Amino acid sequence: KESKHEAVVQKPGRYIASIEAVDREGKVIGSSPPRKIAVAPLPLLPPPKLLPLDGNLTAAADGRTDLSWEKIDGAKEYMLTISNKEGKELKTLKYTNNQTALKNLMPGEYQVKLIAVDEHGRPSEAGASRTLVVPNKSNLKAPTLKKIKVN
Repeated sequence: KESKHEAVVQKPGRYIASIEAVDREGKVIGSSPPRKIAVAPLPLLPPPKLLPLDGNLTAAADGRTDLSWEKIDGAKEYMLTISNKEGKELKTLKYTNNQTALKNLMPGEYQVKLIAVDEHGRPSEAGASRTLVVPNKSNLKAPTLKKIKVN
């Protein structure tokens, strides 16, 4: 009834398509020659970049780290991986927005990397691994003791 049709193709690959004309009784009265159609895969998302773009990331004295990264169009979620200096993966966290606050990190150096995941569940390449430094000093003060008697 219409001379235009769009079909959703679930997977990339090579397909053969033809068009048939059907009368009111459902009989084929004509058909086009088959055409080859190549469907290319959608490109992967680019890797997200942690902000600021240069230098080490530094936590506050209480171990809290506010992280943000460039928003990637088409990203459904982001996966942040935290590793120790030796490269052992400590934790992977998922986010739907482009920022987070990490809390209660122990003093030391960590490696963080970030990937974006598209609506089809395909991960991007990992962005450049960045060093996160949690200082060894705290801004918390210990309570002072007064009037201590030693027997």
